[in-house]
Amino acid sequence: MAIALAAALAYANSLRAPFVLDDTQSVIRNPSIRHLADLKAVLTPDSGTTAGRPLVNLSFALNYAWSGQAVWSYHLVNVAWHALAAVTLFGLVRRTLARSTDRCRSAALPLAATTAAVWALHPLLTEVVTYVSERSELMMGACYLLTLYGLARAANADRPWRWLVLSVAAAWCGFASKEVMVTVPVIALLYDRAYLSESFGDALRRRRWYYGGLVLGWPLLAFLMTAYPIAGRGVGFGFGAGAATYALTEFRALATYLARAVWPAPLVFDYGPAAYVKPGQAIVLDGMIVAALVGAAITAWWKVKRIGFPALAFFILLAPTSSVVPIALQPIAESRMYLPLAALAVLAVVGVHAVGGRSGHRWIPGTLLLAALGLGVLSMTRNRLYADPIALWRDTVAKAPENPRACDSLGTTLAAAGQAAAARAEFEAALRIDPAFAPAHYNLGVILLNAGDPAGALPHLQQALAVANEQGPLNGYLGDALVQLGRYAEAIEPLRAAVRLQPGNVDAAFALGNALGAAGQYEAAANAFRQAAAWGPDRARVHNNLANALLYAGHVDEAVAEYRRAAALDPNDQSIRANLEQALRLPPTTHR
Repeated sequence: MAIALAAALAYANSLRAPFVLDDTQSVIRNPSIRHLADLKAVLTPDSGTTAGRPLVNLSFALNYAWSGQAVWSYHLVNVAWHALAAVTLFGLVRRTLARSTDRCRSAALPLAATTAAVWALHPLLTEVVTYVSERSELMMGACYLLTLYGLARAANADRPWRWLVLSVAAAWCGFASKEVMVTVPVIALLYDRAYLSESFGDALRRRRWYYGGLVLGWPLLAFLMTAYPIAGRGVGFGFGAGAATYALTEFRALATYLARAVWPAPLVFDYGPAAYVKPGQAIVLDGMIVAALVGAAITAWWKVKRIGFPALAFFILLAPTSSVVPIALQPIAESRMYLPLAALAVLAVVGVHAVGGRSGHRWIPGTLLLAALGLGVLSMTRNRLYADPIALWRDTVAKAPENPRACDSLGTTLAAAGQAAAARAEFEAALRIDPAFAPAHYNLGVILLNAGDPAGALPHLQQALAVANEQGPLNGYLGDALVQLGRYAEAIEPLRAAVRLQPGNVDAAFALGNALGAAGQYEAAANAFRQAAAWGPDRARVHNNLANALLYAGHVDEAVAEYRRAAALDPNDQSIRANLEQALRLPPTTHR
């Protein structure tokens, strides 16, 4: 309870932090979480950040049913998952040390508590806990630890099958939460061999069905990854980064992770694609450090398995994200250290205890607990940054100045705060870093269009559309720019695409009607305005322009009816009154 309370206190000031970055896709624009009763839709999301992770999407749907888009409940659930993981780590470490040497056995409780506290309060984990979209990492991490905890409990239980069933169930929940869970059968077998069994053969003979249950999670994961390809999240070889470049970059990533674990500064919210190693950059030292540590972990495994296990686990846990399969837009991400940091915490706390015990330093446990509290204070300080998105992105830009996504995100945040000039400067900065960065072209185009510069906006919108030609809002802005430039015929197709891609977008249908009318296609214009009126029946200008199109098409009586609807909606608009009076002077048509 103390560990859970400490974790909750460290993140209490994060509950009001607004949604950022991928939270837009995960929550704000995720239609699959809107109706909890539609369980099929909830468990088969098409949102880019939750596709293939049905349990994560279900948790967001429960949040939405609880509080809509009020952000506090999403953070509260994230903190609860983190507290569960911390308590589970405590139980796992305590039971594992209780089977170890006499020195560790007698100190199992304080060592486990210190390990869990150091891990739970470490500021390197703030991105995972405070950033709502990283719930996938939280849920996977908690399920991973519960899997190992169930295995550890089964070793001494009167009815071990109950704990093994719990372990397999937790593993399957983890498979449905994040792909990194793929390593759990390997880690479980290594844990079994290190602490519970005399050999691998002994472990497999005694728990044959258990490991079969874990391995059966692989087909589930394969199905989820096939049904919802990970390429939709920018993972794979089709995004410009090759296996060799990514692998070299991961030497630097691993060195960075280790450095941040020891000294958690500077912490960077989004390293972005700029983190890739460029031709000619030296990574020899990084590579030597990582190679030496991998060699040390393997050696430790062969000599003293109870020490070698957490060392090997660190590298195995990072293997899915830090090997050769590129994660195009995030070659380095501190969130990947969520579970690996637990392995390092075990090594650090037990190692310090072993050294201090030999030298008679009785003050070591208290010092470690004080260090954990200090880490908690640093986490609270870091969380305050998340409360202000502008401050968060300014901090990210300062620490990752070559990351175009950071500049673009800062610009988007500034634009939402009404600081258009500052936002434009950030979008331009993103394009100086990467002239082909489509989101910055899109956002700069919108800023220029809203500032009354359609000619300046047009090339940026066209550039963005060349990369992302299925974005409804982008087509709408492009059509709007063309209309403002008087290029009505060219505006028709992008506006039609906007209407098709965004059912219910009144503005797009209205703009399409205006473009068709200006091009002389009055019947088509009337149909577009009818669509706009169906989606927005209370807009006077929609009915007025529909009446204009009907009038030019020769349907006087229908036009009069629409003018009257428009006048009823906005009695103070004199232009609508004038149009109605003019239409009433015309002879009615026979079309009723």
